[in-house]
Amino acid sequence: MMAGKKCRRILVAENVLQECITNGSESENYLKMLVRMKESQEFELYAMSNCLTRIEIKHGEARRRLAEQLVNKIIDIHEDITAEARKFCQIALDSAEELICARDHNFYGILTLNPQNYDVALTVCS
Repeated sequence: MMAGKKCRRILVAENVLQECITNGSESENYLKMLVRMKESQEFELYAMSNCLTRIEIKHGEARRRLAEQLVNKIIDIHEDITAEARKFCQIALDSAEELICARDHNFYGILTLNPQNYDVALTVCS
């Protein structure tokens, strides 16, 4: 990284990690992209702990460890983030958690395969 240049902090959405570890049609491309981003030192990649837990439940511990290696840091997601995410309508719980996490940690962006999931206002359900 160039002196004085700050890393861009990026939250890697669960769908990207899932694609990288499940040998889907684009797995190799996404895997290479994450490795390049991580090695470039221009980006610092983060994943949410609950995303990794879901990967382990669905695909096993070995796949979770692989997903962990694709990011620089793991953010513990506490019940307060999930509770806040449950208040919002018009958005899936995992996407709401990612938005709240990105907001609370001042991330540059969210790397996702489904940007349309975030193209809504966070409106509290009444």
